[in-house]
Amino acid sequence: MKKVLLSLALVIMTLSSVAQGLYYHPDFYFDKMSPNGKWLSTHTMGTLYIYSRVDSTYREYLASDDAVTEYYATGIGNCWSNDGILVGSVNDRDCAYWQNDEWHELPIKPENKTTNLANGITPDGSRIVGSVGLSSMNMYSEQMLKPVYWDRAADGSYEEYKELPFPAKDFCGRTPQYITAIAVSDDGKTIIGNVVDWSGFYIYPIIYTQGNDGEWSYRTIDEGVLYPEGTDFGTWPGEEPIKPDGTAYMNEQELAAYNEAYNEYIDAYNRFLNDEIAWEDVPAEPDPADYIVDRLDEYEVAMAQYTLTLQRYYNDVEKFENNLIAALNGYSFTFNNLYLSGNGKYMSTTIRYADVSNPLNPRLKYAAVKIDLSNDDAITGIKDTRDMLASTIMNDGRMIVQTPAYAYARNSFIVSSDVETLTPFVDYITSVNSYVGKWVKEKSTFDVLYADSYDDFGNPNIVIAEDSIVTGSVFCNSEGTIFTSFMYDEWSESVGINFVRQFSYQIDFTEDTGVENIKQDAIARAVYVANNTLYINNGVSELTIYDMQGSMVLNNTHPTEQMTLNLSPGVYVVRALYNNTPIINKIVIH
Repeated sequence: MKKVLLSLALVIMTLSSVAQGLYYHPDFYFDKMSPNGKWLSTHTMGTLYIYSRVDSTYREYLASDDAVTEYYATGIGNCWSNDGILVGSVNDRDCAYWQNDEWHELPIKPENKTTNLANGITPDGSRIVGSVGLSSMNMYSEQMLKPVYWDRAADGSYEEYKELPFPAKDFCGRTPQYITAIAVSDDGKTIIGNVVDWSGFYIYPIIYTQGNDGEWSYRTIDEGVLYPEGTDFGTWPGEEPIKPDGTAYMNEQELAAYNEAYNEYIDAYNRFLNDEIAWEDVPAEPDPADYIVDRLDEYEVAMAQYTLTLQRYYNDVEKFENNLIAALNGYSFTFNNLYLSGNGKYMSTTIRYADVSNPLNPRLKYAAVKIDLSNDDAITGIKDTRDMLASTIMNDGRMIVQTPAYAYARNSFIVSSDVETLTPFVDYITSVNSYVGKWVKEKSTFDVLYADSYDDFGNPNIVIAEDSIVTGSVFCNSEGTIFTSFMYDEWSESVGINFVRQFSYQIDFTEDTGVENIKQDAIARAVYVANNTLYINNGVSELTIYDMQGSMVLNNTHPTEQMTLNLSPGVYVVRALYNNTPIINKIVIH
């Protein structure tokens, strides 16, 4: 494995820290973050990038040319712990975790040597969740992925995985393709994942919960969303009938002749695949009936019965599928788009459906939803007609959503806990702190190419919108105190589609103020300090600062937006009027 630790000079050129708690990464689009904001990562085409605020360094793990021999991927869910453990997969897709600049494989079993991925980890690193592959990987006969978790042992290593409970059949009685575990709550007792049905078209959430007795249970969210409650889909016909094995009807001489012809066919077919011969030079696949003599009548009877059985099977499958399609509501959840609040009370995800209002240009539509896991899995949709993709959901039930759903040049919104109000991210940040709002706006203003309309055939009319706000794909920790955004975009400048912009920025309000667990409302952040400069929100008046002995060190009845503080290092108390409301806050001078 190749790791590149970028030089300090490059770090200084690449990372722009405008003020304590504000970070800008112009050449990276980080889409994963630890709960405390100290670790960021992203991966693309098997190459992994990590940034650590602990030591202010970037790390790069390069994929090999075949993206198999050396390959790195982060987990799909909350894949970072607070102390710098990253879960994902390496090389031949084995589950693994990264810690202290070293990769460690998680224990898996020989039958899991297919696609395996560790997806989520608790903030303290005590539990990892993920999915392991099954040996057959036959999507039409056996399940391909199952959900598991690993617990950390006393010596710091991780034990053999334990299997989470899951349904043997999908919502309509068929074998599911995948059942996954993606994200885990802070206490490790709530885990969420996806069930992908037999066809691969219908996806829905599964929630695993661990009781006080240590036992696990699960429930799924499908009835009432994918299909009406109480729907009877009928009986799935099961596996396709098995074709008779012609070699079982052959004697020794007949089998030898058939095998010789079959081997010639396979050899020629492989030569065709290697462009050594033309298709017309490949002989026809040998028919067992041409080689059976003594028991030919038996074989033909068996084949005739098989043909009739197969036809009845396909008729039954068609009838089942028609009943299924007629019963479904036309909705499905979006694969791998699942977010869990740290306290395990809320989940956010995205429902997709087909918009066929224009038959010449049918389109998939996306609607972000909030699911209250503490209230009978009640689902609340956002009252907005735009495509919305779910992102973070916070401990108080607020969400972040992004639009358009499948473009990296997105705008993000903060959704209120009652899912009634959508606030553009830049407006929300400005209401919390006007200085930080200006900084975000500066980083998010572009000339944007966009389609303002489409013709009847779906062809876009492209126009340029100057000085547009594009805040990118924003996500945050469960407390809503640390925000990160990323963009990878080919449309954010008027120079055209071949221009690529990528960047990330991070806002850490806990670091800005020097006060941990700061409240979420704007009053608590009406004033804050960074680099010995006091930043003051609009609406603040009659500002007074006291030291910890109660002595007044500053008084200003008409404060400006920025004030340089010539104070000794230490903790101070700020008293002010904010929109005529008395407030008290602490600041730290370094």
